[in-house]
Amino acid sequence: MGRSSIFKSIIPSIVGPIIAGVVIAYSYGIIKNPFVFRKEPITEIVVEEPVINLNDSFRTISYQNERDGLVTLIQLSRTSDMEDSWLYSHCEETWHEAGIVSNEYSTKINFDYWSYVVDRCDSIGDYHNHNDEDWERRLGGLQLIGLPSGTDLAAMVERNKGFRKKYPDGNYVSGIVSPLGVVEITLTDEGYQYFKDLSPFVVKPLTERIYIDVGMTAIENEGSFEEDIEVGCEILEREGYFGCRFIPASDIITPLSRTHSFQSLY
Repeated sequence: MGRSSIFKSIIPSIVGPIIAGVVIAYSYGIIKNPFVFRKEPITEIVVEEPVINLNDSFRTISYQNERDGLVTLIQLSRTSDMEDSWLYSHCEETWHEAGIVSNEYSTKINFDYWSYVVDRCDSIGDYHNHNDEDWERRLGGLQLIGLPSGTDLAAMVERNKGFRKKYPDGNYVSGIVSPLGVVEITLTDEGYQYFKDLSPFVVKPLTERIYIDVGMTAIENEGSFEEDIEVGCEILEREGYFGCRFIPASDIITPLSRTHSFQSLY
């Protein structure tokens, strides 16, 4: 049985629980705005390169350009079983580790620290990793690790909305870093107009449905994992709300030269 047949056979069993779970989670207040509103002293420790830091009492920062930092994040996604979040300030060429309450399956961003970084720069890259220690041995479904989940898309929407209120003409790119590479996602002007007045409680079910559509199409494509992610990006862009670009790991990591042609989405 091919990947397409397998996925079609399990879709009815997973879509219902996902939708039911979202409804239950909202009812009990489990799903919240994709920030953690926690007042804390901002203590920053300088490190050589971006790291996964599970100690929420301090933040780590590193002075690397965007590409070198992404090389590090791809390597972390291949070797660590934890997720974390980072903000890249193009104004300062600095990586800020911003994740809080991070674990194997999710990561959030502290709102106070997000504001602290964003207040100083109108061009931000917002990245988090999807991990899989056994990525080289996986035979199916790996392309989903390279794509944003419904929760990821909802968080991207909310942070983009907050950023655009401060910088209407600024640049904000959200990125999923996986063993396969980087998927960069932007909220288009049409997407901003569509989502800007919707509460997170309305946005989340919408992005969950988008994710199911993207994931189903990517797996049914039955190409290489990289081709499947490209198809997922095409589906994500279909409604005109998101811009999406997949950069394979091989295009970022090799060759390790300053003349490499890697460019950010903007």
